[in-house]
Amino acid sequence: MGVLDFAMDGDLRGYLGASPTEAKQTTLKFRILDGQGRPVRVDYPDWPGVTHVHFKDRQLGWNWTMPTKATSPGMPGLIAEFLYPRTFDLPTLPAVSQAATRSNQPTVQSALESTTNTPGAISYPVTPTTPTAFAQKDTGWTIESLTVEPKAAFLVVQGRFVEILFDGFVDGAGEAFSPIMAPAKAALGRPTTVMLTENKVKQPTFTTRETPFVVSALPGKAYRVRLNTKQPGWFLEVKAEPHQP
Repeated sequence: MGVLDFAMDGDLRGYLGASPTEAKQTTLKFRILDGQGRPVRVDYPDWPGVTHVHFKDRQLGWNWTMPTKATSPGMPGLIAEFLYPRTFDLPTLPAVSQAATRSNQPTVQSALESTTNTPGAISYPVTPTTPTAFAQKDTGWTIESLTVEPKAAFLVVQGRFVEILFDGFVDGAGEAFSPIMAPAKAALGRPTTVMLTENKVKQPTFTTRETPFVVSALPGKAYRVRLNTKQPGWFLEVKAEPHQP
């Protein structure tokens, strides 16, 4: 078989022929940039249910120092904890006691049929569906499975940029998660219904987007990777700065 011959840029030939770096640690500098190369700043997390934020400012960017080897993954990120209800007590409507019935007090049904504008009308409390326990979802932006490995003159940086964002709410289904209505009478005595409680049970939805990336970085030089994010046109800027022993 013949030998494959090809032209190669002189600098690239030198890089590929260089000895592996002896750096024991590498500082990786990340920035999220928009399509014009400006650092991205966000109003995140401006959503209901978010209780704690791990970052102080609104600029998406951070530094991460880790061993220079392929077997030591790191995971920097900007994370907020989103709490939402997972278990519930179902709604309750207290029954009228036998004593009240024997003493000719209004029953629950007759009380519900009374208009709220009726003087002296008796009301019976309705307890809607009530959360009893909560779950936590980490939302925000992280770089998972992050490694940096020396190869020739390069530092090969690999990982997955992950975006997890709250995307809205969906309503619970079923009678126990529906508005609680009751019969009533209008001002002219016509039958109608009134809402005792909306009794809404909402669950959050989340969207996860991932961008695997690999960068053959020369020390100190910045590189950009286009990201799959909710906001189009975002880039991940990666810079690797090795520390010699």
